[in-house]
Amino acid sequence: SREPMMALVTNALRIGFLSFLAVGFTFMGTDIGKLLTETMPKGVMRVVTGSEADPASHIDQNLILMGATFALIDGYAAASSAGGGGDAYKEQLSRATTMSAVGTAGPAVIGGAILLVYKVALGLFVGFGPLFILCLIFPSTKQLFSKWLYYGIGTTFSLAVLAFMVGVATKLVMVIGG
Repeated sequence: SREPMMALVTNALRIGFLSFLAVGFTFMGTDIGKLLTETMPKGVMRVVTGSEADPASHIDQNLILMGATFALIDGYAAASSAGGGGDAYKEQLSRATTMSAVGTAGPAVIGGAILLVYKVALGLFVGFGPLFILCLIFPSTKQLFSKWLYYGIGTTFSLAVLAFMVGVATKLVMVIGG
């Protein structure tokens, strides 16, 4: 090597440190994933709703409310059908059922689906972490690490915004419907 000995030692220490960091990230990946996918959304929901529940439990409450709404509409339909009803009545009942389903379960279903996508995205972020940390070893692959880091930070912040919006929407549905 034509480098001075100090540069060679510094480069070897840098590579050793990055390798150690990648191995440590591998062992801490489950804790980091749990922090990003469970603890952070719970914290956001605690700020929004004041309860310790996670977004999934609020989504479940909205789906239970939707089931209760359907039971109420079906009970009303059964009581009203004894008195008779034409096609216009059945059409109004069908429309009421559809609108209550969309209004009550819409935010919960959409929020749940998007939360699942974010959990997969954060799982990929944490899972590929050691590989992208090792990209810091070579100068030509350093930009891969920065893009990975931008992706992870962006996904984390958008998950926080999603948890906030799910909290607002589910709380609103519970106040109006419950």
